[in-house]
Amino acid sequence: PPKSYPPHPLVIGRGPWAKNIWATLEALKIPYTISGKITALDCISEARNRGNTHVIIATPLSTHYKLAEAAFLHSLPVFLEKPACSTWKELCQLKTAWEDSNRPRFLVDSIHLFSRGAEAAVNYYKAFIPPPMSVASSFGGLGPHREDCTGLWDYGWHPFSLLYALSV
Repeated sequence: PPKSYPPHPLVIGRGPWAKNIWATLEALKIPYTISGKITALDCISEARNRGNTHVIIATPLSTHYKLAEAAFLHSLPVFLEKPACSTWKELCQLKTAWEDSNRPRFLVDSIHLFSRGAEAAVNYYKAFIPPPMSVASSFGGLGPHREDCTGLWDYGWHPFSLLYALSV
């Protein structure tokens, strides 16, 4: 088993996505800690002392960069709700923080991850059809309006993640 087994994540966030994560962890019988009475940044700095093996961040977008950077400073693996950051500059800074922290595991969530339906579709496709040589993509709508980032920044990479899954 991996060094961090059994997992015991620190979950930061209390909104709908965090609640989905709690439900998933409970269904998998994985114990977790929810950030509590101290600030999220203090929770991250105390995570290892509290027995947490990694950090799951499901907070408003404006907090993603600071929280992930703090986790990296403590060499904690991070599972981050998408999008990772609100700007390209923050994303580049986050990449530097990750590289400077001995590169702990880092995953940005996508609706395609851990989806049995998406996994079955990809496996079926790969069994019968050769890898794609080109792809055209369109969206059915503009999605929910967000004030904190553009639709392309939040939703535009879904076709790319599916393309990657189909081509490896």
